[in-house]
Amino acid sequence: MNTEEFKVKIYGPYSEAWKILKMIQFAGQSAHDDELWQKYMNEIDRFSKENEGNVFAKETLVRMLLDAGGNIAKMNGGADEV
Repeated sequence: MNTEEFKVKIYGPYSEAWKILKMIQFAGQSAHDDELWQKYMNEIDRFSKENEGNVFAKETLVRMLLDAGGNIAKMNGGADEV
């Protein structure tokens, strides 16, 4: 993979996944968690569909987003919501 391919296939999806993950920074701390989780899951679904054919984004990053969501909620003192 050359530098440009790496940016498109790895760095771009990674940067987008970071933005999605930031959505749940406060998960487990709010009375609006149900709405927050729904938006988060919708974004993960959108991300997955947009990255069809990119195994790094579809498998590695989607799995990371799902796992991290529950862990962040736990770290904030909430239940494992994802």
